[in-house]
Amino acid sequence: MENSIQNDIEEPFLNGKVNSTTVERDPVLIQKYKKLEHSYSWKIIFYLNVFLACVSFSIVLPSLWPYLQRFGVDENFLALVLAIYSIGEFLGSILWGYIYNASTMKFSLYTCIGAGFIGSLLYSFGGYFLGWGKWLVFLGRFIQGLWTGGQQAIEQAYITECIDKDENLSMIADLGASAVLGFVLGPVVGLICGFINFRVGSFYVDEYTSNGYFQAIFTIIMFLGTFFLFVEIPREYRRGLQEDEDEEEEDENEAEDENEDEEVIQKAKEVMQHDPNTYDFSSLDDRVKNYLSKVKPNQTGVLVCLLIFLIHFNGFAVQETITTPISTDVIHKYTDTLDYPESFAYILFACSGFLSLLTFLALKRINTWTSDQNFVLLSSIMGLIGYFVLLDFSPRIIEPARFVIGFCIISVTFPLGRGVTLSLFSKLIGKHKAGVYMGYILAVGAISRIIGPFWSVQSLTVSPSLTFGVSAFLFLINVVVQLLYSNTLNAHWSYYISIAEEEEEAKKEGKGSSGVTPKKSYSSYNPSPNAQYILDEKNSQKNKFKGKNISGMV
Repeated sequence: MENSIQNDIEEPFLNGKVNSTTVERDPVLIQKYKKLEHSYSWKIIFYLNVFLACVSFSIVLPSLWPYLQRFGVDENFLALVLAIYSIGEFLGSILWGYIYNASTMKFSLYTCIGAGFIGSLLYSFGGYFLGWGKWLVFLGRFIQGLWTGGQQAIEQAYITECIDKDENLSMIADLGASAVLGFVLGPVVGLICGFINFRVGSFYVDEYTSNGYFQAIFTIIMFLGTFFLFVEIPREYRRGLQEDEDEEEEDENEAEDENEDEEVIQKAKEVMQHDPNTYDFSSLDDRVKNYLSKVKPNQTGVLVCLLIFLIHFNGFAVQETITTPISTDVIHKYTDTLDYPESFAYILFACSGFLSLLTFLALKRINTWTSDQNFVLLSSIMGLIGYFVLLDFSPRIIEPARFVIGFCIISVTFPLGRGVTLSLFSKLIGKHKAGVYMGYILAVGAISRIIGPFWSVQSLTVSPSLTFGVSAFLFLINVVVQLLYSNTLNAHWSYYISIAEEEEEAKKEGKGSSGVTPKKSYSSYNPSPNAQYILDEKNSQKNKFKGKNISGMV
């Protein structure tokens, strides 16, 4: 039944917008696509794509530095290659966020995966030209960054639009588990690649160029799986997406008079002064609910989420950049105690993947225990502790046991922080189109991975304490900001209204409570004093009521 569900209303291939004046929502199709939301017929493709993408990423990470040494480069070029990959992620997140909003999900994913195929081939082709091949590797990693950044933006936007907000964290945990399996298997595949060495005429594959060819094969599998098995839910049937404001039907005959508009606006302002966790939305007029649902996300909360994401990704960028150089420092350039062989780096990253997997599995079980805000705060505190443990209080002396403990804590911090921040952000943006919003938050994460490799490598040459100390201080900033601005991180009004409507529908059907309740956070609700609607002119008020020019909380 699930696999037989087809897109009865076809969207234009390059136009993801649906004109509400010509398309009506069929009640039968509403039920079909509601079942598809909970179906694994499309989720399994997401899991497969994320798994293969992470295998591709983790194949390269431990072997990138030895591969680049073939071209006679130093650590600065390593930082450059790591940074250009993140620049690709930054641009890819934004670019494919816009492509997603302007086209279908499938088309967005096809073009994104195609970029990954090209980048993977260029990465391997660089090995054939020892003189200038390093720039092919450089270009290949940039295009691969476009691929991974775009894929993340597309998938997170689709999940935000199609999945119930309270199931969002669970879905992200599932994707995280798939990602971690890829991270765990990647180094294993990398070790296997170390034994590959053959030649066919002028074409040869060795332990380093084989990585790119494996990645190209993975992109082909992803493309075919998406093409043949993925069933897309049309935009007009996605529960988390309101109608496009630019295409809303304008019917002057249905417009209320200005006094009624002012009444709706005034009532909405009154509602915004209450704690959304305890307010009874069932008593509200539908026009007020509609008004609140279209309010733009709290901009201060959006900025706080971006900062949280930025600092978590910085912690990850530092870890992925310096782990191999500092743990395999056989010439004692950075420390006098960490001089293990290259295989030790593979073991560390494999352990990191295993810990991340345990984190996501645990998160899936405990995600209902408390709010996303509390989980985000916990992840920031763990990041602070992890990098504090890594500080070498004795110059050039980092005990191996302490290094491993700190590494493990940070390995748990990133997947926890990334997952819960995305879940928190999806609730914060409400029913607004997620392509651009998710593109921006992932682009912010990419910024850290652009800057992180450079500053961490440069600071490492001064002292590992400088690298780890700055990272710990950034997490401390994270904790302080979250505590100061906790009241701006509440979910969008549409989230609470949807819960109230589900409760009301369940009662009408005689099922009692739907069992869906907002999770409590560490903060009490305290509306920002400058949170207000822009109500300067009556004409503006009327436009707002009709869905135009709606201003959010500042």
